[in-house]
Amino acid sequence: MASSWTGRRDAQALQPRPRRARGTVAWLHRWLGLTVGLVLAVQGTTGALLAFRPELQVAMAPAYVLADAARLPLADVVAHAERDAAPGQALRFIAWESSDGAYEVRYGGEGGDATWLVDPATGERVARPWGDAAFWTIERVHRTFALGDAGHWITFAAAIALLALVALGIVLRLPIRETLSRWLSPRSPAAGLPRWRRLHAVAGTWLLPLFLVTALTGLFWASDAYRNLLLKLAGQPPRPPRPAVMAPPARPLPALERALTTFAATAPDAKRVVFQVPRDAQAGIELRYLAPDAPHDRAFGVVRLTIDGALVAHEPFAAQPAGKRALAYVYPLHSGSWLGIPGRALMMLSAATMPALFAIGLYLWLGARRRRRGLRAEA
Repeated sequence: MASSWTGRRDAQALQPRPRRARGTVAWLHRWLGLTVGLVLAVQGTTGALLAFRPELQVAMAPAYVLADAARLPLADVVAHAERDAAPGQALRFIAWESSDGAYEVRYGGEGGDATWLVDPATGERVARPWGDAAFWTIERVHRTFALGDAGHWITFAAAIALLALVALGIVLRLPIRETLSRWLSPRSPAAGLPRWRRLHAVAGTWLLPLFLVTALTGLFWASDAYRNLLLKLAGQPPRPPRPAVMAPPARPLPALERALTTFAATAPDAKRVVFQVPRDAQAGIELRYLAPDAPHDRAFGVVRLTIDGALVAHEPFAAQPAGKRALAYVYPLHSGSWLGIPGRALMMLSAATMPALFAIGLYLWLGARRRRRGLRAEA
């Protein structure tokens, strides 16, 4: 036994260092993919399912009829929405896109996320966006595996693992010993495991930029430290952690009708308006809006007003500091919405490839195990 071990150790010592280092890289890539790769497969599947959520909900929008009457004061709509909240839910914001359309009322909290369409004239619910409950469940799994704050550690580890898998995979493909077109081609003259191995490697190479964008933007929500670092680099204050239990809307509510009048005069061309329900009656009012020429769906301008509805500040998106505008691109980059439908399609493709790469990697590992067992049996 001792001589056998000594022989193996001597053989390893004689092995060229680059080859031994390559074996270590391959081992790390293999076992990182077989373990954390399962988490990435789940996140990729859920991410692909969420890719076209906005477009699907618009295309499959439910039919509803609004009352032919004057709109209620926004404070009354807030009261109705708060009354209709499910146990454990808190009203987060109310949004609208036209003067004659329904309000979009968004809830969150321990009772789960939900979106409802509300009649502005009555404050009553008229419909729920198509697939809303299913999409929110998928999003909770995507963000935290439906484990709440504890799940952020899993998504953080998955994002770091994706960066490591990309780096290790590229190291394994270097140096390039063939033409670039051949190096980037998934075609393999060999059948069986070598063909699948090449497909796995080439697919990962082609999607490397999208995987990097996915991981680096996903860390923004997975890690408070990473997010606060980006905020600091952008010249923005750190974001306080979200409270476990959201406070109820402020009482009494500020002068919302006067604030809306001031807002309409300040940003008359707003195509989408988001009213963040205030939690502190003395903190003032904030309305965010998208201008017709907004470069993406998170390019919000901001109007801040006093509790009496007087204008405090107006920050069109184009006039905001460069760092703040850069951070607004994090979600559009993560979802692909920055590039419209083609961008969403690319991000959906990269997300859907993650479970496929995991499955191929598992198949290669099982095939290699069967081959080693066969060789041992023959010996």
